[in-house]
Formats: sequence, structure tokens, C-alpha cells
Amino acid sequence: MADYPITIVLTNNVKNSPFAGNWLSGRLRFPPDAPFPPRERLLSVCGFLFARAWRVDIMNKNPIDIVLAPDDNYAPHARAVIKSLLKFCSAPTRFWVLSGGLSKESRGLLKSAADCVEILDIDAGMFEGFPSNGYISVSTWYRFAIACILPDSVEKVLYLDCDVAVAADVAPLFDIDIDGRAVAAVKDCLWRKFDKRAGLPADFHYFNAGVLLINLKYWRANGVQERLFRFVGESKKNMNMLDQSVLNVVLKDEYAELPLCWNVQYLPAYIEESCYGVSEFVEAFGSPKIIHFVNRFKPWSGELGWLNPLNGYFRAFMENRVSYSDSKIRVFAGLIWRKFLRKPLFITRRDYWNNVRICRACSGVGSE
Repeated sequence: MADYPITIVLTNNVKNSPFAGNWLSGRLRFPPDAPFPPRERLLSVCGFLFARAWRVDIMNKNPIDIVLAPDDNYAPHARAVIKSLLKFCSAPTRFWVLSGGLSKESRGLLKSAADCVEILDIDAGMFEGFPSNGYISVSTWYRFAIACILPDSVEKVLYLDCDVAVAADVAPLFDIDIDGRAVAAVKDCLWRKFDKRAGLPADFHYFNAGVLLINLKYWRANGVQERLFRFVGESKKNMNMLDQSVLNVVLKDEYAELPLCWNVQYLPAYIEESCYGVSEFVEAFGSPKIIHFVNRFKPWSGELGWLNPLNGYFRAFMENRVSYSDSKIRVFAGLIWRKFLRKPLFITRRDYWNNVRICRACSGVGSE
């Protein structure tokens, strides 16, 4: 069988084509020792020409830049994020991984995710004394220095936390005009919980920093990095806020709001106490573009991961999937009991039943 190699760049929707079997490997195969049916010949040639045309279209697009900042604990999850994004992305992609001391094993793991992964070493000493806790490590602050670490030629990036899964093409995000804005982000579901702590006005819509479309050109021109570091330095002694709140305080007049579908979060309290309407949640849960696994309901949590109706989006890209708890009834009963102790009449509240309605609406969404 004679092979004629070509280079083909594919996206997921092309791979799912019924004709993909003829040219997915990037080769046209013509068996010289057997008759070649006209129908198969036609499909192979059509597939070849389509792939060539698709490659030209893709290669003419500007690359998009994605930034991640995992520590060693989150390196496997960052790899899953990369895999999920590449499955859907229609544009050439570059991944920039900010490392404050990643191990050799973690670097190898991330490099194995794709050829377009670049690991940039960052001086972790820049963040000495920055607040952290058992839930959030110092690496979450690295995003403050993106503008000075990445090449000046990079003017817009998508920053992603390492507990997200991408479920749609992110290339359209880069077409959003954010000139005159430092970031674009999704309004946080529990922003009312943070606005008083952060000293923000009552009508301010606090944004979630797990998915950030960052205008690096604006950051460099307006000294955003310096302002962020200065705020932290002046507030260290009475600092009760982490990076997300700092970004909100410093950039409160410089952010644009993205639709909820770009940062869909599942947490009962988020849904029950949210400023979003039920219909907005149902729509976003039904067609999420990026899912953010906040709090304890993460896909790799053996105890609580199974409670997140969207966990399948992430688990599909995990190399080592955890086994979920065999004591689901006990775990669920414990959550209900703790909620009862906090709010004895929670079952009579409309917001609780909104939560049930939303969960039913996304039943089966993202299932494996």
C-alpha cells in the first residue's frame, strides 16, 4: 500500500465527520494489489482536498494564547484543561505555563499534553508574604505578573484556573473587543458575599477570576501589574482578601462582563443565593462553554465529585480517574444535615427548589 503523507490540522468537528476514516491519519492510501472502488476513491480524494483546505484556513488564523499557573498538585489537572481546550479549539493555540518551581515530573506531564506548551519560570520570591491558605496556593498570584513575563508581542491572553474544563471553542472569546478594559470576566455568583469585605460599592458586580480574558496591551500601558503589587504591599498587615478580591478592587472600573456560559460554576449556595436568574442558569448549564469546578465539588474528589452534575466534562480528560464514594447516601445525608443546622427551613425556600430545577435541567449534561 502506497502512502502519500500530508500535514493536516484538524478540529473536533472535523474528526467526527463520517468521511474522517479516509484521511484522519493524514495520508491517502491507494492499495495497488486490489481494485479501488470508485465510491471509496471519491471519498478519499474529497477528504484529502477538504483537509488541505481546512489546513489553509486554520494556519491563516492568528494563534491564541492561554495561560495556566499550576503547582505540582495541580499539574495533572492543568494537563486535563489543556486537553479539553484543544479538543474544541478552531485556532492555533499556544499554552504558557507559569512555573514557580514545578518538578521535573510535572514539567514532563504538562509538556506531554501538547507540542504547543511553553513553561516559563517565574521568580516565586516576587510573591513572598502574599496571603495563601490550605485551599489556595501562592501560584494563584502568578497571574499578576503575566504582562511582564510573556513576550510584548502577546497582547491578549485567556487565563484559566486549573480546575476548569473547556466544553466549546474558545477562539470566539478573542474576537471580543476589550479595548479600554483590563479584563473581561464572568460575574461571580456569590458576589454579595465579597463586596462588603472588599469595600466595593453595593451595585458593583464582583467578578470571578478563574476565567479571565486579559488585555495585556492595556496592562502594560496603564501599569496594572504595579498597581496590583502596590495594593497587596500596602494591605498585607490587614489583608483578608486573596487574589480574586484584589483584582476586583484594583480593576473595579476597568472590567467587562462576559456571559455566564464562559464560567459555569456548580455549588448549591451559588445557585440558591445568586444574582443570576433561574433561566440564565438553566441555559448556561445546558450549553456550557467553560465549566469551573469551585469549592469541594471537584471531579477528582472521591467524596463529593459525584455530586457535581457537570463532572463528566473534566473526567473525560483525566488520566487517573478517582473512584467515587461508595457511601453516597451517607455523604448526601451529611450535607443535608449540615444545611439543616444552618438554615432549618431551607426546604421551604423558593431558591432551594430553583436549585433542584436547575439540577434536573442539566441531568445527563456532560455525562461520560
